[in-house]
Amino acid sequence: MRHSKIQLVELTLGKVLVTPNSRYKDPATTAEAPADMGLQSAKTICKNPEFWEKQLDIDAAVRDHTYAVKLGIRTPPNSTGYPYNFEIQFTGVVVNFDSVDGDSDKLAAKYGLALLYGAIRDQLLSLTSKMKAGQLLVPTMSFEDEKYEDMFAAHQRLTSAAKIKAEPGEATDVL
Repeated sequence: MRHSKIQLVELTLGKVLVTPNSRYKDPATTAEAPADMGLQSAKTICKNPEFWEKQLDIDAAVRDHTYAVKLGIRTPPNSTGYPYNFEIQFTGVVVNFDSVDGDSDKLAAKYGLALLYGAIRDQLLSLTSKMKAGQLLVPTMSFEDEKYEDMFAAHQRLTSAAKIKAEPGEATDVL
């Protein structure tokens, strides 16, 4: 066993909402096949050398390989596949301390999402274990196919959208 190249150095819960789902169709008690159980997600990433701003002794290579990663998941509208409707979002700071690797961006995207998804699964399991329908453990997911470029483009779109002034009462964030 050895340390991963990518380390999670900060984790922040941004949003959590879990409510009972009155549309839920338990596959054990119905002949109907459950509707699509796919989760919706929002993923962003950007370089984040500013994370080390107050620490002067951090190597420039470490600063250059520090990323802010955000992952949110939620149940689809009108879902019948889960006993709860939920939306959970975490932001994390990940660092590639082995910056010799030329795939730092790709590794940060894949491993960063996997680390945040683990935190989301744990948070959801913990919250639902105290609820009437019982604990919910969402399926394990793979982030092998995620591309840094796509996630960075999503970050840029959200950043641009946040700069546009919203009408009173209008939501500006997605997931």
